[in-house]
Amino acid sequence: MIMRYVTPEEIQSARKIDAFSYLQTYCPGELVKLGNGEYCTKTHDSLKLSHGKWFWWSQGFGGVSALDYLVKVEKFEFVEAVNMLNKRAGFIPPSSVSKTEEPKIFRIPPHNYECKTVREYLHKRCISDEVIDYFIEKKMLAEENKTGYCLFFGNDEKEEHRQCSVRATDGKDFKKEVYGSMKAYSFHTVSCIPKDSVRVFESAIDLMSFATLMEGGDSDFHDENMMSVSGVYMPKKNLENSKVPASLFRFLEQNPSVKKVILHFDNDPPGRLAAKGIAAALSDRCEVKYVPPPSEKDFNAYLCVKKTEEIRTRKRRNERA
Repeated sequence: MIMRYVTPEEIQSARKIDAFSYLQTYCPGELVKLGNGEYCTKTHDSLKLSHGKWFWWSQGFGGVSALDYLVKVEKFEFVEAVNMLNKRAGFIPPSSVSKTEEPKIFRIPPHNYECKTVREYLHKRCISDEVIDYFIEKKMLAEENKTGYCLFFGNDEKEEHRQCSVRATDGKDFKKEVYGSMKAYSFHTVSCIPKDSVRVFESAIDLMSFATLMEGGDSDFHDENMMSVSGVYMPKKNLENSKVPASLFRFLEQNPSVKKVILHFDNDPPGRLAAKGIAAALSDRCEVKYVPPPSEKDFNAYLCVKKTEEIRTRKRRNERA
Protein backbone atom coordinates (compact mmCIF):
# COMPACT_ATOMS: atom_id res chain seq x y z
CA MET A 1 0.00 0.00 0.00
CA ILE A 2 1.36 3.44 -0.92
CA MET A 3 1.73 5.88 1.95
CA ARG A 4 -0.44 8.96 1.81
CA TYR A 5 2.37 11.17 3.17
CA VAL A 6 6.08 11.41 2.53
CA THR A 7 8.62 13.32 4.58
CA PRO A 8 10.58 16.36 3.34
CA GLU A 9 13.74 14.19 3.47
CA GLU A 10 12.18 11.60 1.16
CA ILE A 11 11.03 14.31 -1.26
CA GLN A 12 14.48 15.93 -1.33
CA SER A 13 16.09 12.55 -2.01
CA ALA A 14 13.69 11.82 -4.89
CA ARG A 15 14.38 15.26 -6.38
CA LYS A 16 18.10 14.48 -6.69
CA ILE A 17 17.35 12.12 -9.58
CA ASP A 18 17.17 13.96 -12.90
CA ALA A 19 14.75 12.93 -15.62
CA PHE A 20 17.43 12.00 -18.19
CA SER A 21 19.26 9.69 -15.76
CA TYR A 22 15.98 8.06 -14.79
CA LEU A 23 14.98 7.39 -18.40
CA GLN A 24 18.47 6.27 -19.39
CA THR A 25 18.56 3.76 -16.51
CA TYR A 26 15.00 2.48 -16.32
CA CYS A 27 13.39 3.35 -19.68
CA PRO A 28 16.24 3.47 -22.23
CA GLY A 29 13.88 2.53 -25.07
CA GLU A 30 11.95 5.75 -24.44
CA LEU A 31 14.95 7.97 -25.33
CA VAL A 32 15.47 9.01 -28.95
CA LYS A 33 18.78 10.71 -29.75
CA LEU A 34 18.50 13.82 -31.94
CA GLY A 35 22.15 14.90 -32.01
CA ASN A 36 24.24 17.60 -30.29
CA GLY A 37 23.43 16.09 -26.91
CA GLU A 38 19.69 16.52 -27.36
CA TYR A 39 17.06 13.80 -26.98
CA CYS A 40 13.31 13.49 -27.21
CA THR A 41 11.03 10.73 -25.95
CA LYS A 42 9.48 8.06 -28.10
CA THR A 43 6.03 8.81 -26.70
CA HIS A 44 6.25 12.60 -26.96
CA ASP A 45 8.47 13.91 -29.75
CA SER A 46 8.01 17.51 -28.57
CA LEU A 47 9.46 16.65 -25.13
CA LYS A 48 13.15 17.50 -25.45
CA LEU A 49 15.99 16.68 -23.02
CA SER A 50 19.37 18.38 -23.07
CA HIS A 51 22.01 19.69 -20.65
CA GLY A 52 20.31 17.99 -17.70
CA LYS A 53 16.94 19.62 -18.28
CA TRP A 54 13.71 18.65 -20.04
CA PHE A 55 10.99 20.72 -21.66
CA TRP A 56 7.69 19.64 -23.19
CA TRP A 57 7.25 22.25 -25.89
CA SER A 58 3.73 21.33 -26.94
CA GLN A 59 2.53 21.72 -23.33
CA GLY A 60 4.68 24.71 -22.35
CA PHE A 61 6.39 23.40 -19.22
CA GLY A 62 9.50 21.51 -18.18
CA GLY A 63 11.93 20.86 -15.36
CA VAL A 64 14.97 18.91 -14.26
CA SER A 65 13.94 16.18 -11.83
CA ALA A 66 12.54 12.77 -12.60
CA LEU A 67 9.91 13.50 -9.95
CA ASP A 68 8.47 16.40 -11.95
CA TYR A 69 8.63 14.28 -15.11
CA LEU A 70 6.73 11.38 -13.56
CA VAL A 71 4.05 13.60 -12.01
CA LYS A 72 3.54 16.06 -14.88
CA VAL A 73 4.15 13.83 -17.89
CA GLU A 74 3.51 10.25 -16.80
CA LYS A 75 0.67 11.37 -14.46
CA PHE A 76 1.92 9.44 -11.43
CA GLU A 77 0.47 10.31 -8.03
CA PHE A 78 3.02 12.48 -6.22
CA VAL A 79 3.53 10.15 -3.25
CA GLU A 80 3.69 7.12 -5.53
CA ALA A 81 6.41 8.78 -7.63
CA VAL A 82 8.47 9.73 -4.55
CA ASN A 83 8.28 6.21 -3.14
CA MET A 84 9.15 4.58 -6.46
CA LEU A 85 12.19 6.80 -7.09
CA ASN A 86 13.52 6.33 -3.57
CA LYS A 87 13.00 2.58 -3.75
CA ARG A 88 14.98 2.37 -6.98
CA ALA A 89 17.68 4.64 -5.60
CA GLY A 90 17.90 2.64 -2.36
CA PHE A 91 16.91 5.56 -0.11
CA ILE A 92 16.19 4.59 3.51
CA PRO A 93 14.09 7.21 5.40
CA PRO A 94 15.82 8.35 8.59
CA SER A 95 14.34 6.96 11.77
CA SER A 96 12.26 9.54 13.63
CA VAL A 97 13.54 8.16 16.95
CA SER A 98 17.19 7.40 17.64
CA LYS A 99 18.39 4.87 20.19
CA THR A 100 19.48 7.62 22.56
CA GLU A 101 16.54 10.05 22.45
CA GLU A 102 12.92 9.96 23.46
CA PRO A 103 10.25 10.46 20.79
CA LYS A 104 8.90 14.00 20.49
CA ILE A 105 5.33 13.76 21.72
CA PHE A 106 3.14 16.58 20.44
CA ARG A 107 1.06 17.68 23.42
CA ILE A 108 -1.26 20.61 22.81
CA PRO A 109 -2.29 22.55 25.95
CA PRO A 110 -5.96 22.20 27.00
CA HIS A 111 -7.86 24.77 24.98
CA ASN A 112 -11.24 26.05 23.84
CA TYR A 113 -12.71 27.66 20.74
CA GLU A 114 -14.82 30.30 22.51
CA CYS A 115 -11.71 32.51 22.44
CA LYS A 116 -13.06 35.36 24.58
CA THR A 117 -9.64 36.58 25.70
CA VAL A 118 -8.05 35.83 22.34
CA ARG A 119 -10.75 37.77 20.51
CA GLU A 120 -10.23 40.82 22.75
CA TYR A 121 -6.49 40.61 22.15
CA LEU A 122 -6.86 40.32 18.37
CA HIS A 123 -9.32 43.25 18.35
CA LYS A 124 -6.57 45.33 19.93
CA ARG A 125 -4.35 44.22 17.06
CA CYS A 126 -7.12 45.47 14.69
CA ILE A 127 -7.98 42.00 13.34
CA SER A 128 -11.58 41.81 12.12
CA ASP A 129 -14.26 39.50 13.51
CA GLU A 130 -14.78 37.94 10.07
CA VAL A 131 -11.15 36.82 9.94
CA ILE A 132 -11.15 35.66 13.58
CA ASP A 133 -14.37 33.68 13.09
CA TYR A 134 -13.02 32.05 9.93
CA PHE A 135 -9.93 30.61 11.63
CA ILE A 136 -11.87 29.55 14.74
CA GLU A 137 -14.33 27.70 12.49
CA LYS A 138 -11.40 26.01 10.73
CA LYS A 139 -10.03 24.90 14.14
CA MET A 140 -6.82 26.79 13.45
CA LEU A 141 -7.26 29.42 16.19
CA ALA A 142 -7.96 28.59 19.83
CA GLU A 143 -7.43 29.84 23.39
CA GLU A 144 -5.33 28.10 26.01
CA ASN A 145 -7.54 27.38 29.02
CA LYS A 146 -5.00 28.18 31.74
CA THR A 147 -3.42 31.36 30.37
CA GLY A 148 -5.84 32.72 27.76
CA TYR A 149 -2.97 32.76 25.27
CA CYS A 150 -3.48 32.45 21.49
CA LEU A 151 -2.92 29.06 19.92
CA PHE A 152 -2.31 29.07 16.17
CA PHE A 153 -2.52 25.60 14.61
CA GLY A 154 -0.96 24.10 11.50
CA ASN A 155 -3.40 21.40 10.35
CA ASP A 156 -3.07 18.53 7.90
CA GLU A 157 -5.51 17.53 5.15
CA LYS A 158 -7.77 15.85 7.72
CA GLU A 159 -7.81 19.07 9.80
CA GLU A 160 -5.81 17.36 12.53
CA HIS A 161 -3.33 19.54 14.45
CA ARG A 162 0.32 18.93 13.52
CA GLN A 163 1.92 22.20 14.60
CA CYS A 164 1.08 24.84 17.21
CA SER A 165 2.45 28.32 17.92
CA VAL A 166 1.65 30.14 21.17
CA ARG A 167 1.46 33.91 21.66
CA ALA A 168 0.78 35.81 24.88
CA THR A 169 -2.38 37.93 25.17
CA ASP A 170 -1.52 39.71 28.46
CA GLY A 171 1.03 42.19 27.16
CA LYS A 172 4.04 39.95 27.67
CA ASP A 173 6.48 39.46 24.81
CA PHE A 174 6.03 35.70 24.91
CA LYS A 175 5.74 33.37 21.95
CA LYS A 176 6.88 29.81 21.34
CA GLU A 177 6.27 26.72 19.27
CA VAL A 178 4.79 23.73 21.12
CA TYR A 179 7.29 20.90 21.58
CA GLY A 180 6.81 18.14 19.03
CA SER A 181 5.35 20.43 16.35
CA MET A 182 5.99 19.28 12.78
CA LYS A 183 7.77 22.03 10.82
CA ALA A 184 6.17 20.87 7.57
CA TYR A 185 2.80 22.22 8.74
CA SER A 186 1.85 25.80 9.50
CA PHE A 187 -1.04 28.21 10.01
CA HIS A 188 -2.56 28.69 6.56
CA THR A 189 -5.61 29.13 4.37
CA VAL A 190 -6.18 27.58 0.95
CA SER A 191 -7.92 29.41 -1.90
CA CYS A 192 -11.44 28.29 -2.74
CA ILE A 193 -10.71 28.95 -6.43
CA PRO A 194 -7.74 27.83 -8.61
CA LYS A 195 -4.77 30.07 -7.76
CA ASP A 196 -1.22 29.94 -9.11
CA SER A 197 0.33 31.91 -6.23
CA VAL A 198 0.84 31.68 -2.47
CA ARG A 199 1.34 34.58 -0.03
CA VAL A 200 3.86 33.84 2.74
CA PHE A 201 4.10 35.63 6.09
CA GLU A 202 6.43 35.43 9.06
CA SER A 203 3.58 35.07 11.58
CA ALA A 204 -0.09 34.14 11.87
CA ILE A 205 -0.84 37.68 13.12
CA ASP A 206 0.58 39.19 9.93
CA LEU A 207 -1.43 36.75 7.81
CA MET A 208 -4.65 37.68 9.65
CA SER A 209 -3.77 41.38 9.33
CA PHE A 210 -3.36 41.06 5.57
CA ALA A 211 -6.70 39.21 5.37
CA THR A 212 -8.33 42.06 7.30
CA LEU A 213 -6.79 44.64 4.96
CA MET A 214 -8.35 42.84 1.99
CA GLU A 215 -11.89 43.36 3.30
CA GLY A 216 -13.84 45.76 1.14
CA GLY A 217 -11.25 45.56 -1.64
CA ASP A 218 -11.29 44.10 -5.12
CA SER A 219 -10.34 40.61 -3.91
CA ASP A 220 -11.21 38.38 -0.95
CA PHE A 221 -8.82 36.51 1.33
CA HIS A 222 -10.88 33.34 0.75
CA ASP A 223 -9.57 33.45 -2.84
CA GLU A 224 -5.92 33.44 -1.76
CA ASN A 225 -3.40 30.80 -0.72
CA MET A 226 -1.78 32.21 2.41
CA MET A 227 0.56 30.66 4.95
CA SER A 228 2.86 31.53 7.84
CA VAL A 229 6.36 30.12 8.27
CA SER A 230 6.03 30.60 12.05
CA GLY A 231 8.89 32.98 12.68
CA VAL A 232 11.86 34.65 11.04
CA TYR A 233 13.51 32.43 8.44
CA MET A 234 17.31 32.49 8.51
CA PRO A 235 18.98 31.69 5.18
CA LYS A 236 22.49 30.27 4.81
CA LYS A 237 25.41 32.67 4.84
CA ASN A 238 25.93 31.69 1.22
CA LEU A 239 22.47 32.39 -0.21
CA GLU A 240 22.97 29.83 -2.98
CA ASN A 241 22.94 27.09 -0.31
CA SER A 242 19.74 28.30 1.37
CA LYS A 243 16.88 25.86 1.92
CA VAL A 244 13.16 26.45 1.60
CA PRO A 245 11.24 26.51 4.93
CA ALA A 246 9.74 23.05 5.49
CA SER A 247 6.13 24.28 5.46
CA LEU A 248 6.58 26.20 2.20
CA PHE A 249 8.48 23.28 0.67
CA ARG A 250 5.62 20.91 1.47
CA PHE A 251 2.99 23.33 0.16
CA LEU A 252 4.76 23.73 -3.19
CA GLU A 253 5.27 19.99 -3.56
CA GLN A 254 1.58 19.33 -2.97
CA ASN A 255 0.48 22.22 -5.20
CA PRO A 256 2.58 22.01 -8.39
CA SER A 257 0.28 24.51 -10.14
CA VAL A 258 1.61 27.28 -7.86
CA LYS A 259 4.22 29.21 -9.85
CA LYS A 260 4.53 32.41 -7.83
CA VAL A 261 5.58 32.92 -4.20
CA ILE A 262 4.85 36.36 -2.72
CA LEU A 263 6.87 37.00 0.43
CA HIS A 264 5.17 39.48 2.77
CA PHE A 265 8.02 39.48 5.27
CA ASP A 266 8.91 42.32 7.63
CA ASN A 267 10.26 45.54 6.21
CA ASP A 268 13.61 45.22 8.02
CA PRO A 269 17.07 43.69 7.37
CA PRO A 270 16.14 40.16 8.60
CA GLY A 271 12.98 40.20 6.48
CA ARG A 272 14.84 41.34 3.37
CA LEU A 273 17.62 38.79 3.93
CA ALA A 274 15.08 35.98 4.40
CA ALA A 275 13.39 36.98 1.14
CA LYS A 276 16.71 36.84 -0.72
CA GLY A 277 17.46 33.40 0.71
CA ILE A 278 14.12 31.92 -0.33
CA ALA A 279 14.35 33.55 -3.77
CA ALA A 280 17.76 31.91 -4.26
CA ALA A 281 16.49 28.52 -3.05
CA LEU A 282 13.50 28.64 -5.41
CA SER A 283 15.24 30.20 -8.41
CA ASP A 284 14.68 27.13 -10.61
CA ARG A 285 11.20 26.34 -9.30
CA CYS A 286 9.02 29.46 -9.48
CA GLU A 287 8.83 33.24 -9.46
CA VAL A 288 9.50 34.86 -6.09
CA LYS A 289 8.53 38.42 -5.12
CA TYR A 290 9.28 40.29 -1.90
CA VAL A 291 6.34 42.59 -1.09
CA PRO A 292 6.70 44.15 2.39
CA PRO A 293 4.06 46.50 3.86
CA PRO A 294 3.86 49.94 2.17
CA SER A 295 4.97 51.46 5.48
CA GLU A 296 5.73 50.33 9.04
CA LYS A 297 7.73 47.25 10.01
CA ASP A 298 5.11 44.54 9.43
CA PHE A 299 1.56 44.14 8.17
CA ASN A 300 -0.01 44.23 11.61
CA ALA A 301 1.64 47.57 12.43
CA TYR A 302 0.55 48.85 9.01
CA LEU A 303 -3.03 47.66 9.63
CA CYS A 304 -3.21 49.35 13.04
CA VAL A 305 -1.92 52.66 11.67
CA LYS A 306 -4.38 52.51 8.80
CA LYS A 307 -7.33 51.73 11.11
CA THR A 308 -6.33 54.59 13.43
CA GLU A 309 -6.23 57.01 10.50
CA GLU A 310 -9.66 55.81 9.32
CA ILE A 311 -11.15 56.41 12.79
CA ARG A 312 -9.67 59.91 12.93
CA THR A 313 -10.99 60.70 9.45
CA ARG A 314 -14.52 59.56 10.38
CA LYS A 315 -14.36 61.60 13.59
CA ARG A 316 -13.37 64.77 11.68
CA ARG A 317 -16.21 64.23 9.20
CA ASN A 318 -18.72 63.79 12.01
CA GLU A 319 -17.51 66.99 13.68
CA ARG A 320 -18.01 68.91 10.42
CA ALA A 321 -21.51 67.51 9.84
